[in-house]
Amino acid sequence: MKNRNFKIKIQLINPPITVISGMDLKDIGCFPPLGLFSIFSFLKKNNFQVEFIDFNVGSIPKNKINGDIVGIGADWRTYKNALKIAEQAKSQGSFVVLGGSLVSSLGRTIINRRGKIIDAVIIGDGEIPLLKIARGDNLEKIPNLIFKKQGKIIETKKYEPDLNQYGPIDYSLINLSPYFKNFKKSFPENKNLVVANVYSHKGCAWRNANHKECVFCSIFDKTLRYKNVKTYWREIEQLQELYKINTVYDVSDSFLDNLNWLQELIKIKTPNSPAFYIYSRTNQINQTSINLLTKLGIKNIYLGIESGSQKILNKINKGTTTKNNLSAVKLLAENNIEVDLSFIFGNPEEDKKSIQETFNHFFELSAFGNVNAVEAAFFRPLPGSKSFALLNNKLRGKYDRVDNLPFFKMRREWVENFCNISWHDLKEKIKEFKEIIPQSL
Repeated sequence: MKNRNFKIKIQLINPPITVISGMDLKDIGCFPPLGLFSIFSFLKKNNFQVEFIDFNVGSIPKNKINGDIVGIGADWRTYKNALKIAEQAKSQGSFVVLGGSLVSSLGRTIINRRGKIIDAVIIGDGEIPLLKIARGDNLEKIPNLIFKKQGKIIETKKYEPDLNQYGPIDYSLINLSPYFKNFKKSFPENKNLVVANVYSHKGCAWRNANHKECVFCSIFDKTLRYKNVKTYWREIEQLQELYKINTVYDVSDSFLDNLNWLQELIKIKTPNSPAFYIYSRTNQINQTSINLLTKLGIKNIYLGIESGSQKILNKINKGTTTKNNLSAVKLLAENNIEVDLSFIFGNPEEDKKSIQETFNHFFELSAFGNVNAVEAAFFRPLPGSKSFALLNNKLRGKYDRVDNLPFFKMRREWVENFCNISWHDLKEKIKEFKEIIPQSL
C-alpha cells in the first residue's frame, strides 16, 4: 500500500445477517458489534475519518460503500453477505480488510479463495492492524495479518495486545438509539430496560488453567486479557450519561474468572450504578462470589448448563458437574438472583438417555423458582473449535479449502457422525423440550 494520510476515508461495516429458516432472529439489531465499534472508536481517537455502518439497523444505499479502506466484520451468520460487500468495495477501488471471530479461524483459506476481493485478513484484535494499514505501514511489519504478495500467502507475527492500549470505547461517537428501539420492539416484556452491551475481558480462564477447552468453544483469544476497572467503569458511566441505561450486559466469557478484578470494580462503583447481566460457569458460584455479585448489583445471570448428563459434560470438557449446576442455582435463588439457562442438544455421544437426563435436570433446576428464561440450541461445530476439527477429519478434509461453510448442513453431519440418535429424533426432542419450557416457568 502507498503511504496514507489522515484525510483518507475508512469505513467499518457490520454486514446483514443471512436469514435462514429456523434461525433465531430476535436479537438482530439490538446491540452494536463491540469489536467493530472498539476499532471505530480507536481510529477516531487517532484522528482518522471513519464511518461506521451497521446493515442490521436500517437500510443502507448501495453506493454508500466507497471508503479508501473498507473494514468488514464477519461471523458465521454474516459471512456470505460480507463477501458481497467486499466484492462491491473492491470494484470501487477500496482496500478491503476482513476480520472477526470466523475470519480469525479461516484466515488462510479466505485469502487463498478470496484474494481478488479481499486484500488482507486480520487475525484477532483489529485496532492496531487497521491503524497501521491506514498509516501506510509495510504490511509485512503489521502484526496479525494474512495477505497475498506476488501470489504467495504471507502471515505476520501474532500477538494479543493489552486491552488498555485502546483506551475506553467512546460511545458518544455513535447513535445507539436505533439499538435501544430494536431491543424494546424485540423484547416487549422488558420494555422498561435500557440495556447496553460492554465487555470486561477477552479469553477464557477455564481453558487457560486447564490447557483444554469445551469441545464446542470457538473463542479465538488465546490469553486472558482484562480492561482495567477504571476504563471499564468509565464506559458504563458514559452510557448512563448519554442514554440513561439501567442495565449493563457484559458479553465476555465468565464474569467470575477474576475475583480480584471484581473486588476492585466494586470499590469504584457509584450508588446509582445500573444492574448487570452477566455470564458465569456454575462451578464459580459460591457464597464468596455471590456476596460480590450482590454488592455489584447483579439481578440475573446466564449459566451454560449444556447437559443434564454427567457423561456428556465430561465428554465436552465442560469442567462442571450436575451437582455444580444444582448448587449454583439453589444458592442464587436463596440470594434472589434470577438465572437464564442454556442447554445444547447434539453433544458428542448424545443419545435418548442423555437427553432424558437433560429433561430431568431442567425440572430439578426450575424447581428452585428463580429460572427466568431457558435457551435450547443445536450443537454447532464452528471453525476454531475442536468439534469442527473432529468433523472435518471424520469427513476426510471435506472443509479444508471451504470458507463459505454450510453451517446448517454441518449440524446434521455432526449428529450423523458423533451422536447416537438420529437427526430426526434429535429435532423432535428439541421441539419437545421447547414446548415444556413455558409451562415450567
